[in-house]
This record gives sequence, C-alpha cells and structure tokens, in this order.
Amino acid sequence: MFILRFFNALACLLLIPLICSGNAFALTVTVDSGFRSQWLGPGMDYMEDESTGLTAQAVRQRDNWQTFDGHEVNFGFSDSVFWLRFSVDNRSGVDQQLLLDNQFPMIDSLVIYIQRSDGYQQQQRLGDAQPAYMRQMLHSHLLLPLSLPADTRADILIRVQSETGLQLPIVVWEQDAFLQQDHPFSIMQGVLYGLLIALVIYHLIIFLSVRELAFLHYSLFNLFLLGTFCGLQGVAAAYIWTESVTINDTLVLVSMAGAQTFSTLFMNGILGIPSARPRLGKLMYGIAGIACVLMLASLLAPHRWMAKPVLLLIVVSISVLTYAQIRRVLDGYPIAKYILAGGAFGAFGFAVTTLANTGVIAGTPVTQGAAYVGIVLLSLMDAFALSYRMNLDRQLRLQAQGELLETQRQLNADLDRRVQERTNELQAANERLMELSTTDGLTGLKNRRHFNELFAHEFKRACREQKPLSLLLLDIDHFKQLNDQYGHPFGDLCLTQAAQLIANTIRRPPDSAARYGGEEFAVLLPNTDKEGALHVADKIRESIGQHQVSDGQQQAVMTVSIGVASFIPSQNNTTEALLKAADDLLYRAKHNGRNRVEG
Repeated sequence: MFILRFFNALACLLLIPLICSGNAFALTVTVDSGFRSQWLGPGMDYMEDESTGLTAQAVRQRDNWQTFDGHEVNFGFSDSVFWLRFSVDNRSGVDQQLLLDNQFPMIDSLVIYIQRSDGYQQQQRLGDAQPAYMRQMLHSHLLLPLSLPADTRADILIRVQSETGLQLPIVVWEQDAFLQQDHPFSIMQGVLYGLLIALVIYHLIIFLSVRELAFLHYSLFNLFLLGTFCGLQGVAAAYIWTESVTINDTLVLVSMAGAQTFSTLFMNGILGIPSARPRLGKLMYGIAGIACVLMLASLLAPHRWMAKPVLLLIVVSISVLTYAQIRRVLDGYPIAKYILAGGAFGAFGFAVTTLANTGVIAGTPVTQGAAYVGIVLLSLMDAFALSYRMNLDRQLRLQAQGELLETQRQLNADLDRRVQERTNELQAANERLMELSTTDGLTGLKNRRHFNELFAHEFKRACREQKPLSLLLLDIDHFKQLNDQYGHPFGDLCLTQAAQLIANTIRRPPDSAARYGGEEFAVLLPNTDKEGALHVADKIRESIGQHQVSDGQQQAVMTVSIGVASFIPSQNNTTEALLKAADDLLYRAKHNGRNRVEG
C-alpha cells in the first residue's frame, strides 16, 4: 500500500508541469498578511468554447486565451461554455483559509478545478443546476472554501455554462473578512424583506376595508417583488427549496412578470388614467395583460425561452409608466406630481437591478443597490397616495373651513419657524463654544483637557469590557532648533502640518488625537493591542518624516519620536500608569537616537 501511494504521489508531481503548461495566467491574486478580498475582473483570462465539449485538460493546452479588461466578467446570454483561469499565491507565511465567492447565484453550472503547487488537486461543482443542500457551504451566494498552505500557489480553472445571463461577479475572500461583511448585508436583506412583507399585509388590509382595487394591486406588486428579490439573490434556492433545481428560475420569471402586471394596474388605477386618457389606459391594460400571459407562460416554458421576453417587457413597461405619470402631471392631476418621482425612479431602479443581476448590464454597487432606493420611493409614493385618496372627499366638503385652518396653521408655522430659528442659533452658538473649549486653537486637534476626559472614559470602558487600550505620545525632534532657526511662525506651521498628518493617519471613529502640550501630541487607540498600536505609530512617523514643510523660501523636514504603551486595564491600573509607561518609552526613543518608535 505504501508503494502504491508513493507512485501515485510521484505521478501527480510529474503531471504538474503538463497540467500547468501553456500560457502563464494573466491574473494572480497575491495573499499577504493583510489580505481581505480581491474582486476578479480586469486581467482574468477567459476562453469561449462554442462546441461546449472541451475538457479541462484540453483547455489547459490551448493558447487562444483572451484577457478580460472590463470591471466585471459578464458574457450576457450565450449557449457557449466559457472557461476562466487565474492563480492565487499565498505569500503570507501562514496557512490561509479562503473563499471563492460568485455573487450571482443563478449561474447554472460552475465547475472549479484547483491545482496546488504542492500536488493537491480538487474539482468542485457549483450552480443552481444542482440542489443547494449539496453545496459545501449553504449560502445564498455560490461559495467554495479554498485551503492554501503557506508559500503555496493554486492555479484555478473554472468552467461556466448557464441559460441565464453569464454574469460572474467573483471575489476571493479571506474567510473572516467574508463573515464580517456578510453579517450586515444579511441584516439589510432582512430589513428589505420585512419591509416588503409589511407593505403586502398593510395594503391588503386596506383593500379589505375600503374595497379599492389600487390597494390590492399594490399589495400583489410587493408580493411579486419579494419573490423576485428572493430568487435573484439566491435566498429562496438556498433556504426554502433546497432540493429543487428548477423552482428558483421559474420563481424569478413569474415574479418579475407578476410585478409588472400589478404595478401597471396599480398606476392605471391610482392615476385615474382610463377615464382621463382612455387610449393610454387601454395600452396599460394591454401591457398588464401581456405581463400576465408571460407570468403564466413562465410556469410552463423553459427559462431560456422566457427570460428575454420578460426583460424586454420590463423595459417597455417602465417607459410607458413613466410617460403616463408625466402625462398626468401635465394634465394637472394633483396626485401625479407626488408619485412621479417615486413611481418612475422606483420602477427604474428595480429594472436596473434586475438587468444587472441577470447579466444584461454590468453589476456594480450602483446598479445592484438601485432597487433598494426604488422600493423606498415606491413605499413613500404609496403612503402619500393612500393618504390623499382617503382625505380628498373630506377636503372638498370642508374647503372653506380648511382655508381658515390653513391660515391659522400658517401663522403657527411662522411662529414655530421663528422659535426654531432662534433655538437653532442658540444651539449653534453653544456647540461652537463647546468646540472652542475642547479644541486646540493652533492645530485644530482636541486640547489636553478634552483628551484627559476622553482618556478616563475610554480607560473605564476598556476595563469594563476587558479590551486592550493603547496610548501614543509623540514629540517633534529638535523642535526648539526649528523655532530658533526659522522663527516661531514657521514653528507654528510645523505643528499645524504635523497635527494634520497625525489626524489623516488615524481612521477609525473611536481613535482620537490631541495636542498634549508644546510640540507633544497624544493619540488614543481604543480596542487596539500593542502590535496594532506600533503599526499606527510607524505609519505616523513615516508620514511626518516624508513630509516637507514649506513656507516661501523656508523648507524643513520634521522627525518624531514616539512612545507606545498598551495593556488591558484592570482595577489595579490607572490612567497615570499607562501615561507614565508611554512617557517613559518616549524618553527612551529620544535617548536612543530620535526618529523612532519604542514600545
């Protein structure tokens, strides 16, 4: 058995040069110690296989690879197979646990071939052509774990085939970094779905109360909109019907067509188009009818037959709806001007995101986030429309009384405005006084008094939460010589620019910097250990040392010495202990030659 394993390993090592032969990969993802993620797009090799019959071994020997130069790999609708290749090189010095993340979950088939430089090979199949429960990681995205030992390179070959749009927003993640960004995104999704469910229930209840079809249409529109998002974002396939490979594609097309059906009917009713513009009203009923037919046809016909007609209908429907709203504004219909922005831009945002997620246009943060903006605008539009419709008759009957009430309201509003203006002026003055009392007048940083208060507060919090707290004390080297040689105005300029460089280096909201006295500065870094604090200190020292202070003909380069102290506070520690430790280390930096960091 040992001999058999030996020859198998030897065969793998001998085959590596053959497998990896051919052109060098144009795109290499370098994983260093600070690696978090890299978007794969510009520079990635790709090749189209129109025959759809090439094997991975045959593809590796081909020399007709092309280099992708766009932002995101997107081949639109195609019957061809596309091959992608890139490399991941672990130069971090430690083993890395990575993730390959394809953020468009409607790809039918992704076959990933991994060949590591240590001889390990892996082949994994992903995509919605196989049940979600078979994935290595159950998630709305298509995820593949990638273990990469230290100083190891992985050559990755991907075979892609899909009846849906060939959109491939692929990202290489460090696993912890992926989890950190995935949590808030999941919360955002939950909020979106909760909003849509609330809109469905709320407007359905209103319909049952007033029997107004516009509310039923809007409720059903939000229901199908919810289905569209669940399908396009992969949530339904991953968590609802994990054993099906066909329901999700059908859900997306049915939901998209249904959303167009009921959004058109809603607009037609709420704007009163059939009575005011009969021909336009008939056109909108026709569009709703076609959308309804496509919705029913999507239940029976293959996805590849229905995708383009549904997307084309979305474009036509948006154009007609936008025209209808503009037309009613020009007619002087009161409610139209309020729902124009919400209706037109809301529908437009939803269409942009739909087209981006189906591969018709490039997926960017703007195109993928357009639907969220659209939903908010639609909900505001509907809320106002509901309020207007419910109060319109009452306003007509009580017009005279309403005018009197409006006059009184205006007087009260003027009085409230004046009071509010005065209140705002006083508040602004108080805020300015507070700012002046806590800010150093020369450098713009916080002064020592404010810093001591913040220091005590953060020290108590770190002690309570048992989190590390770091303190940096900085002193400009030979500052007295700068003052004597160039004069006090130039010295003040040095202090101001040093303060700006320090402020530009610390980025986190809890971090703070202050002028501690003379040419001495203090930087407080909550929830930062000694290693992180030393890193920040080195960045500050390098930033100041590389900066030239200029004032007319006078020029100088400053250096700083920095003492870095860090510990997890306890009941036995005090702020004075941490401050003394940082001060002693600053003195050591001065003693050891200046322009250095001691910690």
